[in-house]
Amino acid sequence: MEKLLNQRMIPILQALERHQSLERTSVHVPGHKAGRGFDAEFAKYAGTIARLDATELPGLDDLHQPHAAIAQAEALAAEAWGSDHAFFLVNGSTVGNLAAVLSVVAEGETAIVGRDAHQSVWHALALARARVIAVTPARAGSLLGAVRAADLEATMDAHPEAVAVVLTSPTYYGVVADLPRIVEAAHARGKLVIVDEAHGAHLAFHPSLPVSAVHAKADIVVHSAHKMTAALTQTGILHVNGQAVNREAIRHYLRVLQTSSPSYLLLASIDAARAQLAAYGQELLGATLLELETARSELARTWHGLVNSDFGGFATDPFKWTIESEEWGIQGDQLAMRLSEQGAYVELYDPARVLLAWSYANSGKDVARVVAVIRREFAGKTRVVAASSGGWDAMLPRFAEVAPASRGFGKTHWRDLDGLAGQRAVRGITLYPPGIPLLLADEVYTPNMIQYIKKCAELGLRLDGFDVEGR
Repeated sequence: MEKLLNQRMIPILQALERHQSLERTSVHVPGHKAGRGFDAEFAKYAGTIARLDATELPGLDDLHQPHAAIAQAEALAAEAWGSDHAFFLVNGSTVGNLAAVLSVVAEGETAIVGRDAHQSVWHALALARARVIAVTPARAGSLLGAVRAADLEATMDAHPEAVAVVLTSPTYYGVVADLPRIVEAAHARGKLVIVDEAHGAHLAFHPSLPVSAVHAKADIVVHSAHKMTAALTQTGILHVNGQAVNREAIRHYLRVLQTSSPSYLLLASIDAARAQLAAYGQELLGATLLELETARSELARTWHGLVNSDFGGFATDPFKWTIESEEWGIQGDQLAMRLSEQGAYVELYDPARVLLAWSYANSGKDVARVVAVIRREFAGKTRVVAASSGGWDAMLPRFAEVAPASRGFGKTHWRDLDGLAGQRAVRGITLYPPGIPLLLADEVYTPNMIQYIKKCAELGLRLDGFDVEGR
């Protein structure tokens, strides 16, 4: 690809600045008129940034038919990450997953999917009316790891009719699949590869991090821009590599699924995060990586295996810390509470563990605050079990044909749970976060799964598709 304009340019922001320098009177939406109409309390926080909350005005381009600033920003993003084309998303990586699957998998066609896929992938497969072969990832210590290349190759050989492979890498816990081998194997069998890399937008910008799905040449890669980089919540990027994917189909589904009034504030934040990563990503990531590795190594000298223990040979993202607290006699919810008392709020907790999601925006002071809590809470503790009982991921079936769509719209009720052992689920139940279904429609309730659902409900965790009434 011929080198584009300087990566320090932020075309969308610059277009908005040009517009604001010209406009004196707004007689167009939005109704807050560059923030002048905001409630005074809200304006304390949003008054200045509201100047970027514009609409499709002359000179500001159109997300759904980009030809100027947005088109230039998307081209710069493709160059920065190393893809052939990039589409900006304002409905999160969720809409990227929906558009990716619908563009590739037609009604009745077969897709091979990692069972740890986010609910947006299962929703997309349901909308596509696809046939789904689910592959359960291998274990990585006490965690669910990534799908092993050998397992996936065997599944592809058993299902030559499959048109696509859909994987999550990194996983929510930062475990990374062997994507170069997987992509090569899938392409050799004539299958497209879609990777939900929502938690891996930063991987392409530091040599010490695992290989990005974009660099592994997956056909479609979906990033959340806000999860691990400095963009605003609800932003994402969909990358396309090669010519096998119909880009007009992608554009069509993004138009269908995304708002017709995209936020220029969100678009500008993607553009700015790209410029930051392209210019300073390696420096910013490297500084935080050093802080994290130093802290993790110091903790390991006293509590070996407490943070990011055994990942079964998988590569992992060091910006994700999994603290296996149950193995040391502390439930995950208890540790999360202690951290929150010191102003540190975790990404996820469940009965077995706590997940911390660091980014290059975290300071050494942040790391020190968290480490101090860990030292205090685990002082004098020794490992009580070699591996925790784990969470929902310990109960998932291996290699199964599943129904991605629910067969009903009601909820499973607490009062009915004990009678469901051995029965097939009518509707899925999803623990959020991480947004990965505990059960999909047609999967069987096991006694262990029922007990785990009860435990999550008792801890106050959010369970979509489940009603705690009567508990």
